[in-house]
Amino acid sequence: MAILQKPKENAQYGLFDLDNDALAPAGTFPAVIIDIRDKMGVERKKFKGDGTEVVDLTAFLFGYQTPDGKKWKLDTRPMKISGHPKAALYKFLTMLLGKAPEYGWDYMSLKGSRCLLTVAHATPEGGGNVYAKITAAVPLPDFGAWGQPAAAAQVAQPAGAKAAPVIPIADDEEDGEIPF
Repeated sequence: MAILQKPKENAQYGLFDLDNDALAPAGTFPAVIIDIRDKMGVERKKFKGDGTEVVDLTAFLFGYQTPDGKKWKLDTRPMKISGHPKAALYKFLTMLLGKAPEYGWDYMSLKGSRCLLTVAHATPEGGGNVYAKITAAVPLPDFGAWGQPAAAAQVAQPAGAKAAPVIPIADDEEDGEIPF
């Protein structure tokens, strides 16, 4: 038996049915890619011009936990599956990987990968309820053995440069003012 149900308010925008009752918090959080979903043969309005087109779409579902211990799920907007450098998916994958993706690579292999996810709150242009949206998903920093990001630890010194001397400050030399 098929029961006709009222569509969810934002059902046409996402490929995942999240049932989020509360607004996901804004900020930057360590996250994991829970799922990636493709939907083939979707009819939608053309990007430019009148009429509709049939496209293949993909979306990423992320999970993250806030400092208070609450767990959240948030998905990307559906993106046309396209390897064109100006395509939303290509730009998103470049941001997520920290480099341009290779053609022929299966992005589904990203399931289970960790990243830093930045979430912002936005309001639809025509008005309406505030919603959470993903504004950035970048690779996790690679921390070196000393607790510094590897990139900062590997800063090359110019040829012939000498390291600045380290001058320890005794506890009794505290002057209370910031020197700069």
